[in-house]
Amino acid sequence: MSKLQLIYIPKVAGEPSEFKIIRSLKNCMEYYKGKNNILSSPGYMGRMTSVNTFVTKFKEIVPPGDRVYIGYFKGLTGKMNPSGSTDIIDEFYLELLSTRKFKKLSITIADKPDHRKMMFFFGINEDASFDFKSETLSLLTKDRFLNSITVNAVLVGSSNQSKTTYYGGASGHADKGETDILMYVNDGSRVPRFTDGTVIFEAVLGLSDPPHEYLKEMLRDFLSRSLS
Repeated sequence: MSKLQLIYIPKVAGEPSEFKIIRSLKNCMEYYKGKNNILSSPGYMGRMTSVNTFVTKFKEIVPPGDRVYIGYFKGLTGKMNPSGSTDIIDEFYLELLSTRKFKKLSITIADKPDHRKMMFFFGINEDASFDFKSETLSLLTKDRFLNSITVNAVLVGSSNQSKTTYYGGASGHADKGETDILMYVNDGSRVPRFTDGTVIFEAVLGLSDPPHEYLKEMLRDFLSRSLS
C-alpha cells in the first residue's frame, strides 16, 4: 500500500558539505530511477559565475543512464551576462543540456516576481498525450500535461537552488541555516534510503485516494499561478 511520507531536512550554519538536502535528492532520484523529470522554481539562483559550478555538481544527483526533462521557472533571477544578451536562466539551460543528462522542457512563464523554492519530481505516463519533445507547457496545455504525468515527490523549503546554498561557499560550509521538506510517495516496492532526514509524517492511503494525486494537486496549483 502506498504511503505519503514527509522528510524533514535541516541545515545549520557552519555545517560541512555534502548537505542532507543533496543526499536526500540523490536517494529520491535513485528510488524513482527511470521516472525522473523535474519542474523547478529555484528562488534566487545567484550570479552567472556560479551557474557552471552548480550544474557540474547538480548533475550528480541523476542516476546513471537516466536523462531528465527539466523545466525551470525564473524565480528571482534575471541577472544578465556581461554581453547582456541572455539572462541567467538561459545560461543555466545551456549548462544543463551540455551535460547530456538533461533535456529541456519548454515553458511559458508568467512575468511575476517569484521567490518560491520548490522542485516537483515526476514520471511520464505510457499513455501520455503531451508531447514532451515538441510541445510547450502553458496554461492552454497544462491539463493535458498533468494528465500525462505521475508526480512522485515534491521538495519545498527555504533553500534557494544556488551553488552556495546547495553546496556551500568557498569554505565548503553552510553560510546560514535552512530547512526543507521532501514529500514523496513510498509505493511499498522497496525501502527508500532516506537515512539523512527524519520522517515527520506518514499517511497510509488507500486506492481511492492515491498519494500521487495529492502531490499532483500541489503542482496543478503551482502551474495555475506560474504559467502564461
